Amino acid sequence: MSTIVFLDIASSIVPDRAAIVFEGAKITYAELEARVNKLAGSMSGLGIGEGDKVAMMNVNGPGSIEAYFATARLGAVYAPLDFHAKPDELEFLLGNTQPVLVLAGDRYVDAINSIRGRLRGIRACINIGGLGKDGWLPYESLLQGASTAELQELQCADVPDEATTVILHTSGTTSRPKGVLLTHSTFSSYVLGNVEPADAEREEPTILSVPLYHVAGMQTMMAAIYGGRTLVMQRQFNAEEWMQLAQEYKAKRAMLVPKMLSTIMESPEFEEYDLSSLKVITCGGSQLTLPHIKDAWEKFPGARIINAYGQTEAGIIAALSPEDYDIPRELSGAELERRLERLTSIGRPLPGVTVRIVNPDNGQDVKKGDIGELVVSCQQLMKGYLGTRESPVKDGWLHTGDTAYIKDGCIYLAGRIRDIIIHGGENISPEAVENHLLSHQSVLDVAVIGLPDPNGEETVMAVVVPKPGSALSQEELIAYCGTMSAAMRPQRIEFAEALPRNPLGKVLKADLRATYTLSTT
Repeated sequence: MSTIVFLDIASSIVPDRAAIVFEGAKITYAELEARVNKLAGSMSGLGIGEGDKVAMMNVNGPGSIEAYFATARLGAVYAPLDFHAKPDELEFLLGNTQPVLVLAGDRYVDAINSIRGRLRGIRACINIGGLGKDGWLPYESLLQGASTAELQELQCADVPDEATTVILHTSGTTSRPKGVLLTHSTFSSYVLGNVEPADAEREEPTILSVPLYHVAGMQTMMAAIYGGRTLVMQRQFNAEEWMQLAQEYKAKRAMLVPKMLSTIMESPEFEEYDLSSLKVITCGGSQLTLPHIKDAWEKFPGARIINAYGQTEAGIIAALSPEDYDIPRELSGAELERRLERLTSIGRPLPGVTVRIVNPDNGQDVKKGDIGELVVSCQQLMKGYLGTRESPVKDGWLHTGDTAYIKDGCIYLAGRIRDIIIHGGENISPEAVENHLLSHQSVLDVAVIGLPDPNGEETVMAVVVPKPGSALSQEELIAYCGTMSAAMRPQRIEFAEALPRNPLGKVLKADLRATYTLSTT
């Protein structure tokens, strides 16, 4: 199914419901579809058609959603770019994508102009939120003057399910970003299998804070449109604004990364807001820790905190079931701890998804409960990487690069393969050590890495961020790790004010390894 059908269905069922709320302004589903059609007509008039690439660089806003569906309407390919990109990174992203049309927010026009002369194939540029300058076409003027006559023939165009609809670039934390080719089937198989269609009797306002250049943002957006939900959008995440929006619009759903969730819960203003309307808070991008889970269980008693797992190459592929979150409030002791600990897992494969845990060296399944590489097979796998034959998909299985193990039917992540620490003849999971240290009452944040040692193995090192006002010492933490196996105990502990993270909150362990390796040479 073409993803444009998501909008067509919702606009026919709930035409007068707000599809988007952005900075106080509302766009209904009927208005959204009309704007999408006008934009598609204007884009068609610029010569944009099936297979052409359309790049977008902007913070979250209605224009990003309109541009995606207009692009999908034409059978073209949408490529949202990381708006945090530095000039050299932006040149690589645009050069790799090779768009024929570029849309950008006003603040990014000058940056694109500075490299445009070195890029090939761009036919036109559209300025969102500005009046247009230096040959850029003003977005709103295009919509106001658009004719839909030419579009009428295009609306019935048969776009194959396996046609590429989106190019999302990986984060590139250890190498150049790769352009992941995602098809209409990638998104429709997930949405149709996990989301109920729009219903005039059901309203679920959803806060969207994750950027739309990330797979979690795109999947959240498409699920919301198909479900006829009202998307309450933030340009960029801000904790206090998020709480204001949740209260004002009585949000029932939200998509966050764990760092966003912890920032909200640690906010001094948290108790001032009524967030009781929230029923589902989905977290992705990195793993929720047990302290996160416990804090959220206390502070959002009416919400299910879903620890979702996915990759750019496959989208969301695993999650816990609603029953796992129905933990009786009167529960205590070991049973409560066991039930909460389960919430740190990524759950079970979603419908249509098959997973295996394999030995990364030979591809054979490991014994039940052992750690190995998580490999995935499903319909929503990527088509490939842009401009290369390289692929993590082998014989229909996506090799995720994540290690994991299965316990009581649930999948628990154990770290990236490249982050596994070899010490004492054992493979040490950094996440296991991190989770233990995070259970210390004075630890706010921690990252565990392996550093080369003279014996050809690795030293287990913990970089710890203490809670404000605590008098934490290295000796105290080393003693606290005394209950762990000797191989897992950190041999070196360093304190830091903060951990390096990418814009979505993922710890940059390569940066930590580089910093602390240099400090020992």
